[in-house]
Amino acid sequence: MTMKAYIFRGALAEGLLKRDRVLDEPVVTAAEPEEFSTFAQRLTAADTDGLDDEDKALLVGRWVAHCLAQEHPEATRSILATRPLSREEERALRGSDPTLSACLLHGQVLKVDRLSFRALLAEAYYHRTAAALKQ
Repeated sequence: MTMKAYIFRGALAEGLLKRDRVLDEPVVTAAEPEEFSTFAQRLTAADTDGLDDEDKALLVGRWVAHCLAQEHPEATRSILATRPLSREEERALRGSDPTLSACLLHGQVLKVDRLSFRALLAEAYYHRTAAALKQ
């Protein structure tokens, strides 16, 4: 069996969020916001073979997921409260379109499928929650 690492991390994050009932509890205060340049540098530092098109698309997807989890946790939670690839998930994502668009920087285009974005979003919300609990 093979699976993309980010899909696996997202599935684990979503499982932990649900197991610990984090999505049912009040939203915790987020850590200080991070600039895209710092975020991108941190994520690409470990990429030894350089950024290909898939890496660039994932970087933007990760940034949008990070932004949504940090700036709009309720929208994030409403998406993660749905079943993956369901109509409810699609409606929650469409309801978040203005927020998603606001997270994109000039010239960025979000090019990830729904399953990938859900995984990125779960991981981002998990990190948001873990960081806030450490404060």
